[in-house]
Amino acid sequence: MINQRGNAVWNGDIKGSGEISTQSGTVKAPYSVGARFQGEKGTNPRS
Repeated sequence: MINQRGNAVWNGDIKGSGEISTQSGTVKAPYSVGARFQGEKGTNPRS
């Protein structure tokens, strides 16, 4: 079995922003509520 890990950091309140990354460092991307719900540029992580 392969174990893979990621990390997500959120700064601020609902109008804040964050960053997601993978353990390998291949992915390091910003995300925000605007990217998720308002069509703004950025990563759109879904639960």
